[in-house]
Amino acid sequence: MRTINIKKKINLRFEEKVILLSENDIEDSLKSYRPGEWCFFEFNKAKYIGFVNPNSSRKKNICVYKYSQDDPLSLIKNLINNAVSYRKEIGYALDSRLIYGEADGLPGVIVDSYENCAILQINSAGMDQFRNDIKTYLNELIDKDVLLLDNETYRKIEELPTFKKDDLPEVISVTENGFKYKIDRELMQKVGYYYDHRENRRKFEELTIRTGQSFKKGLDLFTYVGSWGLHLLRANVSKVDFVDQANMQGVVDEHLSLNNFSGKGTFIRSDVFKFLDGAINSGNEYDIIVCDPPAFSKNYKDKKAALKGYEKLYNKIFQIIENGGLLAAASCTQNISMSELDQCVLKAANKIGVSVKLIDTGIQGLDHPISNLDSRSNYIKYLAYKVDRNDR
Repeated sequence: MRTINIKKKINLRFEEKVILLSENDIEDSLKSYRPGEWCFFEFNKAKYIGFVNPNSSRKKNICVYKYSQDDPLSLIKNLINNAVSYRKEIGYALDSRLIYGEADGLPGVIVDSYENCAILQINSAGMDQFRNDIKTYLNELIDKDVLLLDNETYRKIEELPTFKKDDLPEVISVTENGFKYKIDRELMQKVGYYYDHRENRRKFEELTIRTGQSFKKGLDLFTYVGSWGLHLLRANVSKVDFVDQANMQGVVDEHLSLNNFSGKGTFIRSDVFKFLDGAINSGNEYDIIVCDPPAFSKNYKDKKAALKGYEKLYNKIFQIIENGGLLAAASCTQNISMSELDQCVLKAANKIGVSVKLIDTGIQGLDHPISNLDSRSNYIKYLAYKVDRNDR
């Protein structure tokens, strides 16, 4: 393997298992290097291992490990072992996100494991050259069918080819927090199942029970497969409306039946903002609401628009929540902090004239580990509020 020299002014602090660098951080040119080529890196007489991708459109296209061994595949296998062992240690077993990219030292590698299969994505050039080895090793390690499902958008950033997708089972079986889900493979190919809020869903369910209140009417906005709403029903909320603009009627109905809540939930297909406008106009109110929208921005330049979007969303929500109600505000927008989400909620509440108390917070589940709060991998936010109306 060739050797690349890192500039002496760089501060190599390995809080995470891998450090991302740009071409400005090295003494050498990457022009002669292949996408995903593994190299040695020298810094202050120490030698490290890593890979580069000169073709990537990412600003940081160099990955450096704190290891000096010269066998990349052995390193990758060790990191996979550590990732799987960690999920078992935290009690998630194999029904979880088994590998979470950089946080597990495997940039661009995502593995979600379900009851009847595991889905593997590889979106970095250095890992992609070992794609078949990674798939085979995982298959042996977890004793499940491991299926490659390339994300074309992410692979374009790395200028990686797109291969034929593995055939998924017709239905993906998922277990989370004691609930059962059955998800059609066509839906999985588009979005997958989101394990990342699993602890927050559990926390909000427990919080709902601990209040001692008798909640009659719940609302699950941006419901997808109905996960949040099912937790409300298990917390003895009498009835829940599930709202999503996608045609999730059959999916939500099946999950209500599968988890013994038939007749206690109603799916409403609608744009959420339009649904809220209709509820405001008709005076339709709820005493417990969960709002977990998709990301409002994909990059930093859209941050202002995303903040306005959140404020507009919660402005409408506060118009239909009853006095003494509970609100769970969730977010997966990476460029917005928990404090900024909180400020959006508070601004919306102030405009409507309601008071809120922040009574619970949360980040992503334990199978989405982070090294520190400033990590790029820390993107999930959950805030729970008690609402007191002063406007009526």
